[in-house]
Amino acid sequence: MGEYQKEKYSMGFPHIAAVSGTTIFLGEKSKFEVSDDVVKRILLEKWNQVGSLKMTYGEIVAVRDISGWFEGNTGIVDFKEYRYFEGMDYVPGRCFANCTSLRSIILPPTITTIWDMAFGNTYSLEEVVIPESVVHIKDNAFNSCGLTSVTVPKNVVDIGDYVWCHCHNLREATFESVNPPRMNGGTLFSDCPNLTTVYVPGESIDKYKRARGWS
Repeated sequence: MGEYQKEKYSMGFPHIAAVSGTTIFLGEKSKFEVSDDVVKRILLEKWNQVGSLKMTYGEIVAVRDISGWFEGNTGIVDFKEYRYFEGMDYVPGRCFANCTSLRSIILPPTITTIWDMAFGNTYSLEEVVIPESVVHIKDNAFNSCGLTSVTVPKNVVDIGDYVWCHCHNLREATFESVNPPRMNGGTLFSDCPNLTTVYVPGESIDKYKRARGWS
């Protein structure tokens, strides 16, 4: 395991914009726009079921669970707008499983747990932004996805089994926590034949080497 130089960055709330030094908030009634047509259709269907013919930021923030909305949909390509769902504190199990065309997604900055198989079999997934709010990543969360690199934020304290198993494109992984996240065994990167580099904080190399499942 090598050493990496940490760079400071911040994840601002995406619905806040700075104009001429003034911070402005998109109002609760502002129309919510989605770039991916398939995602837009699914969301509109959900909104129509509850009698609302339009989506607003206020309504998006009020959403607590999207279980079953997207699983198995092979038409979704991009869902960067997922970051606006700030009423959610977890990504449901199998939420985006088998979305085989999904390439890019940004998680809300309120997410603390990514549940089992949330992104399982997302073979085309090239980009996923995991926010610093995440604490738990459960079994098989990214099993068989297309990522070439992954960054695990500093606040993650435990990682399940087979999280990045069968990720054949994965080449490098970065763990930002100075304390190795807990895990049951050395199954984290099973069958990742192209993984060559794992980065951890320089001052924590010995900790990672001694931790269960990391050596």
